[in-house]
Amino acid sequence: MSSRSPIGGDKRYRSRPEARFVDYLVDTGTIEASHITMIGLEAAGVRGPLWWSAEYIRSEASAQLVGDPVFTGSSVQVGWFLTGESKPYRTNSGTFDRLRPHARYDKGHPLKKENGGTWELVGRVSSVDLTNAMVEGGELADFSGALSWYINGSTRVELNYNRAQPRDQGSANIFLLRLEYQPW
Repeated sequence: MSSRSPIGGDKRYRSRPEARFVDYLVDTGTIEASHITMIGLEAAGVRGPLWWSAEYIRSEASAQLVGDPVFTGSSVQVGWFLTGESKPYRTNSGTFDRLRPHARYDKGHPLKKENGGTWELVGRVSSVDLTNAMVEGGELADFSGALSWYINGSTRVELNYNRAQPRDQGSANIFLLRLEYQPW
């Protein structure tokens, strides 16, 4: 739970599809709010090569001019390591840790298990609702899938597909190819 008093009394909620380069598709505009109360719930689990996480957030804005709106967002994602690894989870911080493949990739065909590296499939569903009281910020649902190849503990290549569906605005199909490098 979090309690906040916005500086200057202005607050804005907005969201884009799960691709950082895409424009915002839902937006409340600026709301004059004296206070914000946020409540969030998170859960996660790991069982062998299968992992999952879920979260829910509710934001209550004390904004009398627009009827004290309440906005919500949620997501659920599930992943599975095709090569048998298990996603590391830090119980002391409640976060997933960096994956270290059983064997780093060492030349040859990347789809052959004996050549090393790790393959992962992930699915995700998320939504945000920014329409409440007198605010028409919009609603957005995202459906995503990803195939990741962890070359080693520092390098990952990922292919993502995202279908973003803002209510009453059509939909967007987004394909992303991502190379991530995080030195230790």
